[in-house]
Amino acid sequence: ALEFVKRDMWEDANNLWQEVVDDPKADDDHAAAHYNLGLYFESTGNLNKAESEYATAFKMEDKSEYLDAIASIRKRKKEQEKLKEQLSK
Repeated sequence: ALEFVKRDMWEDANNLWQEVVDDPKADDDHAAAHYNLGLYFESTGNLNKAESEYATAFKMEDKSEYLDAIASIRKRKKEQEKLKEQLSK
């Protein structure tokens, strides 16, 4: 999937990560696949879905980078809310 990302082929990478998530035999890779799906959704602007994928990854494997990603998404969502408020004035 990384090779697809390097070539800006995010949809193809997304499909591979989704295959890993859906494959019960790939248990060892599930957390990383959820994290990578979070990156995909974040890159497409779907912050709620990104946060959900990051949270799933963190529940499976409590890596600090997964928690950092959750914190980063929450910060971005708050910033977007502030911007919406400012623009609506």
